[in-house]
Amino acid sequence: MEKLPKGVELHGANLRIRFMRNRRAYVLKFKDLPKSEDNIQYAGFIRGQIMRKLKAGEFRVKDYMDTFEPDNALFREYGTAVSKTKDTVSDLLDMWWKAKKDIFKNSTALTYKRNIRRCKEFFGDKLASELTTNMIEKKLENSQHNKTTLRVYLTPLKNAYKWAIKSDGSDISNNPVVGFEVPLRPRKVEKEIAKRSKEIKVFSGAELKAIRENSGDTIWVNAALFQAFTGIRTGELMPLTWGDVDLDKGVASINKRVYSGEEDDPKTVSSTRLVDLDPPAIEALMREKERTGRDSGVVFVGSRKKRKTPCRQSAYSKGFKKVCQKAGVEYRDTYQLRHTFASRQIAKREDVVWIAQQMGHANTKMLIETYGIDIMRGDDGKYVRKSVQTLDD
Repeated sequence: MEKLPKGVELHGANLRIRFMRNRRAYVLKFKDLPKSEDNIQYAGFIRGQIMRKLKAGEFRVKDYMDTFEPDNALFREYGTAVSKTKDTVSDLLDMWWKAKKDIFKNSTALTYKRNIRRCKEFFGDKLASELTTNMIEKKLENSQHNKTTLRVYLTPLKNAYKWAIKSDGSDISNNPVVGFEVPLRPRKVEKEIAKRSKEIKVFSGAELKAIRENSGDTIWVNAALFQAFTGIRTGELMPLTWGDVDLDKGVASINKRVYSGEEDDPKTVSSTRLVDLDPPAIEALMREKERTGRDSGVVFVGSRKKRKTPCRQSAYSKGFKKVCQKAGVEYRDTYQLRHTFASRQIAKREDVVWIAQQMGHANTKMLIETYGIDIMRGDDGKYVRKSVQTLDD
């Protein structure tokens, strides 16, 4: 018997295709496609096309109604139309998420899930066909969130309506989120929120030295000093492995992060990078290696019983609070260690392009907006690093 390509089968006189998606098997029977060399090749092509469209969230039942028998699980699942008289906003969000969730990476999916819950809290019981722009504005007119935050919250709702309008047989023809104008708030509230969001309280060199000398030899001391002298994000610190570190070259590879307790890809393309390790950062690594007796696996492990498990961010925050208390230093959130790196480098007049690259920014815009600095470049436009950091700086 001639061997058919993967996922292509002969059923009676016609061919059919089979594939797995989310641990579920789907079988699609062609209406009239007898076995032949050309038809077998065509069936394999269609199978691959459907799988790619499903992954990209671009699959439409109507594109294949003339190709396959209509009685199949895939058509029933993706051909569901949004009803004008039955489906609520909650139903619409659930249908959209079911169709689109596989195209998002883990961190993005978690953000969408949180915002879907918010949208349901705001409008979940309304009929999807009856929600209007005016209703949205009325509901959110007293919100204390800024414009950007509200737009982010409503992104799933906007995308769900956009998807529903294009869906087969849907009764939805209007997207109420498109015309939504974020309500203005009193200037005083805007100013206060802006002030809170930009508050930076860096650690001085004396404070970092006190942490190093007066807080003992613990994972939290070593992790904090490493972060303060590299500028990496807390989520990038958690999954760092000894395989990512090259002590001879004085660099570390940042190629993953922990987000909401799960390992994930870096935040952005520019977040995947090599960071330079100055003496205090290398010293922190060497102290941690000596403390644990390990030079493989995760650098900052969560516990001695689970050697391969990264420490949790909540545990790091609690541990660092105790470190500050022991050192007689005012406690600040661990993200201030990242601010500390940037501020110290700027004060030393390091090249801002290098600082941005070290911190995983695509350009210098974030540094300028956050720290209010002016870019001073040499005539040749080249970067030459002036110095390295020490605890005495």
